[in-house]
Order: sequence, then structure tokens, then C-alpha cells
Amino acid sequence: MYKKNTLVDIERLRLHAELLDAAIKSHIGESEDVNFLANLPSLNKCLDEAKKGLIKYPRKLGLGRWMLESDILSVPEVALRLAQFGSLLDGWELSVDQDKDYSSY
Repeated sequence: MYKKNTLVDIERLRLHAELLDAAIKSHIGESEDVNFLANLPSLNKCLDEAKKGLIKYPRKLGLGRWMLESDILSVPEVALRLAQFGSLLDGWELSVDQDKDYSSY
């Protein structure tokens, strides 16, 4: 069930920041879009703040349109983790099973 909150879930946001960061790092060089994300200052700052537990209120990542126009879906692990992190950052809840590490599948 998806539900919009007025505060972010700091622990889940931290987990998904770590999962997204790991996914990006494991796919650097495979796609120009992954390389773009790896070097995007606003995303890196947001990931850093989330991993430190500094984000308490929802904010926009601002990559929604880019995700539609880019070819990031060709790297499913990064696309999934980016969508999950963006949703949590925006204040939405995710089901618990979306916390799983799918990199081994």
C-alpha cells in the first residue's frame, strides 16, 4: 500500500540510499546514464545526507522526467533503486519486500 507521509522514514531512506549508491557504483561504465547519475552533484549530496540520517522532510529529487527520457531502464537494478529512493524521498511508503537486495537475482 502506498501512502504519502509528512515525514520521511529516515532508516528506510538510509537503506535505499545505500542500495542506490551500491547499484550505481556496480554499473559505472556500463551506461552513459549511470555515469551521469554517478557524477550528478544534487543526487550525490542527497544520497550523502540520507545515509547520514539528515533528511527528515520530503523533497523532490527532480529526476522524474529525466528517467522517462533517458535509457536508464536498460540498467534495471539502477532504475529500480532510483525509483524506490525517489519515492521514499518524496514521502511515499514502500512495501517491506521492496527493501530486499535484488542484486543477486
